[in-house]
Amino acid sequence: MLLTKDYYRIAFENRLRTNQLGDVDDYNLKLAKLKNNSYPLPYSFKGDYTEHLTHENLFRRFGTVIHTEIEEGTVVCMDVMPEPEIVDENQSYPSPHEMRYPCLRCRSHKLAMLGKIPCSFVDDTRFDLAGYVYREFGHCFGRAEENICLNGIGQTEPKGLLHSAEIGVTASTLTADAVIELFFSLDKQYRRNAVWVMNDETAMTLRMLKDSAGNFLWRNTDDTIFSHTVVISNYINDSTIVFGNLSYYWLIERQPLAVRPLNELYAQESCLGLAASERIDGKLVRSEAVKLFKLN
Repeated sequence: MLLTKDYYRIAFENRLRTNQLGDVDDYNLKLAKLKNNSYPLPYSFKGDYTEHLTHENLFRRFGTVIHTEIEEGTVVCMDVMPEPEIVDENQSYPSPHEMRYPCLRCRSHKLAMLGKIPCSFVDDTRFDLAGYVYREFGHCFGRAEENICLNGIGQTEPKGLLHSAEIGVTASTLTADAVIELFFSLDKQYRRNAVWVMNDETAMTLRMLKDSAGNFLWRNTDDTIFSHTVVISNYINDSTIVFGNLSYYWLIERQPLAVRPLNELYAQESCLGLAASERIDGKLVRSEAVKLFKLN
């Protein structure tokens, strides 16, 4: 793929510093140029922007990321998969199970930001301009993605996990019994690969909770509860805990992160403008795969 090639990365990084490109760089950039005159960020090298996106966004680590170049359309997923069975050598195959293919209508929500960098840095070849762009834009978009994938209301933005998952437990206070009840409210088929998601304040409370035998629920040696990893996100409120298999939350990347250098916009300020955008959607494809604890 073009975006993983060294010659595209070189052309992209040269374009960040100047709009006066050689014929080879100009040709390579035109191959990837988008309709809005922006250029997708290169990747598949150490320190690329996807590393920073993944570090900042828990859904890129624990969810399912689907890449498609089709900005609009229907995504089809398989809802039921038959289980293999032991059969004798000459025995016929088991009767096929009915497979359902629910259609999920996925939109193309544009996530965008505008930044500027002083030209003194742009012109200084000792300054790693490309590394700065990969790192800072990766961090910013990763944090924004995580927030939206948790809290999005699903109208003009992706529908977030907190508005899609089923409520497993409600209680007036957070107790050890409530956490245990939440754990078992999740069906065992989803429990195996489930993780906990909570914010710092909730984590601090949970670290001090003990069961009826006086044992701490939180295991400090590996930051787990009942051997399941705890993930911290401060985009979730104090009254909510998530427990579930996040692979059933799909982050659908309709257009990868792309940047358009704006050499004229901030010229009077001696700055280079950078307009960055991506197109995404998010769906929890099985609401029962994730359970929520809510304080009432």
